[in-house]
Amino acid sequence: MAQAHGDRLTATDASFLAQEGPSSHMHVGAVMIFEGPPPLYTDFVNQIRSRLHLVPRYRQKLAFPPIETGRPVWIDDPSFNLEYHVRHTALPAPGSEEQLRALAARIHSQRLDRAKPPSARPSTTHSSQSGFERSSCWEKILAANTRSCCSEPGSGSEV
Repeated sequence: MAQAHGDRLTATDASFLAQEGPSSHMHVGAVMIFEGPPPLYTDFVNQIRSRLHLVPRYRQKLAFPPIETGRPVWIDDPSFNLEYHVRHTALPAPGSEEQLRALAARIHSQRLDRAKPPSARPSTTHSSQSGFERSSCWEKILAANTRSCCSEPGSGSEV
């Protein structure tokens, strides 16, 4: 569903963007570890797709007014591609906690692409050294997006 107008960032949220630099990314993230094998990638993506309408912000990107005449505005991304945002990564054997932490650190150290909706939800799988299979999932989202996605009715908890 297309929005009729853009929702302008609050001054606080806009300050998060202004503070972001090459060595200080203004996104937040979480890594969740689950027992058992991961869902199939297609099932995982389809589950998110079926609930994406509950959180329109996940399909929106920032539009910046010309010559900085105001705060950025959230607009629908006409070329939104869920598969770009949801990725599957398999850790090499043995799939240890240390390998998972290194991968998460590498992913979280990369700045989110401002030309796309500022969130990434990759899924990764790994097995513990004892052979017990586990899977993990993480969320990475622009700090300016957390209030509108995570603390209001229709928040990301529905996805």
